[in-house]
Amino acid sequence: MSSEKRAELKRLIGYGTIAGFLATCLYDLSRFLLIKVTGIQFWPFDIFGIFGKALVGELATGLWVSILGALFHIANGTTFGIAYTVAFGRRGIWSGLAWAMILELAMVTVYPGWLNVKALDELISVSMVGHIVYGVVLGYTARKLILRKESALHVSV
Repeated sequence: MSSEKRAELKRLIGYGTIAGFLATCLYDLSRFLLIKVTGIQFWPFDIFGIFGKALVGELATGLWVSILGALFHIANGTTFGIAYTVAFGRRGIWSGLAWAMILELAMVTVYPGWLNVKALDELISVSMVGHIVYGVVLGYTARKLILRKESALHVSV
């Protein structure tokens, strides 16, 4: 890979990190607000403890396990944002939404059986809203960051 291509990949990874982190934060905020506004009983943030136990063992207890799981969740959302930005980042909101719906489909395929979810309708409602927000934010932010840099390069040339 040429040094120019490596530099471009590094830029895209940086933009994807920003876009993915922001999209993940707003994903969680939108789910929290949806629950508070609608009174939905499903609490999606219990997954942090489950992720933490998956990482360090089922017998682990304490707040640190949930914190570790939350960090995994943020890293996961950020990494999906990096992958999106590298592959599709210039395409914008609609491709961000498509990416998020693929993630949504994967999640609702795996989580209900894995977690023995009883409130499936609420899980899907909360998850769908979160993924829509994630996709819009990811698609918009990645495109904006990439195009801003490309515009700056054209102006300086």
